[in-house]
Amino acid sequence: MSLTKEKLSEKIKELRTSKGASQEELGKVLGKSHAAISDIERGITDVSVQELSLIADFFHTPKGISPQEKKLVDKSSRDFDKYLAELRKKGEL
Repeated sequence: MSLTKEKLSEKIKELRTSKGASQEELGKVLGKSHAAISDIERGITDVSVQELSLIADFFHTPKGISPQEKKLVDKSSRDFDKYLAELRKKGEL
């Protein structure tokens, strides 16, 4: 599975919204403003490897969401894990 910059941006937004987290909440995890998160989700700003790791950690702990939402987050997290594994295999992580 290969993710383009646009697909990665969409995946980050999908994870965030399925968890019920705001851009501000994700921004706190990354040390960024909600405007910076918006730029990431729109594919305007790149995400660093360190930020990808923080995002993965953030989304592996779904709390306070419905079972359906948890399934979506879990599936997206697995997809994201595959993407991270690809980066590691290529030596980019």
